[in-house]
Amino acid sequence: MIKKHDRVEFKRVSIDVLTPSPHNYNKHPAIQIADLKSSLIRYGQVRPIVVRACAGDEQYMILAGHGITEAAQQLIEESPEKFGHFNEWDIVVVPSHWTDLDAKGYIISDNETSRKAEVEEDMLVQLLQEQQEAGYDLASLGSDDNALEDMLAKLTPPTLEELEKEYGDEPEEDAFWPTIRVKVSPETKELYESLMEDAEGTDESTKFAWLLERVDVAMEDEEGDEE
Repeated sequence: MIKKHDRVEFKRVSIDVLTPSPHNYNKHPAIQIADLKSSLIRYGQVRPIVVRACAGDEQYMILAGHGITEAAQQLIEESPEKFGHFNEWDIVVVPSHWTDLDAKGYIISDNETSRKAEVEEDMLVQLLQEQQEAGYDLASLGSDDNALEDMLAKLTPPTLEELEKEYGDEPEEDAFWPTIRVKVSPETKELYESLMEDAEGTDESTKFAWLLERVDVAMEDEEGDEE
């Protein structure tokens, strides 16, 4: 039988009383926060975040849900009028008898057990296509059109007939060069486009190669200075 003090407690509080745990070792880059913001805009807060009550004032330390909380705070800052409803946040408070070690252990458990899931890519592709065809932004699902395209290419490689139709009997030397796709933040994309404008070359591939050469030279110069 569960004792009363062993039960979790559900509450709705101001987002201002939530503090990130200093022991949260999962970092949340801008690109993930952007996806979480898209998810919040579409779905709102569906699951409460897990917290531990702090001693003294009505303050709570986050154990699970750091990323989604940060995303909500950014939305509020960007547009208080539009996203002010995220000021009220649903939480689940762990039992009061949990020790510091229990709390730290839960952070590890929540992060690491989820990493052991295995993805059935054919089912994921089907689900993403369904959302895409319905007109939804895949960012709200933590994905994007490029990722879906890559998965489709992996699951359904082109036939020889399709390759011949696209590239001809004797394709150009660079026809099958690898394509680099990296999901980056809007700020990084703007920086990349700015650098590409000034890069030497007649096409995107040669310009990118030129930029990489400049970076390589700069790194060699820096290593030489350190010596």
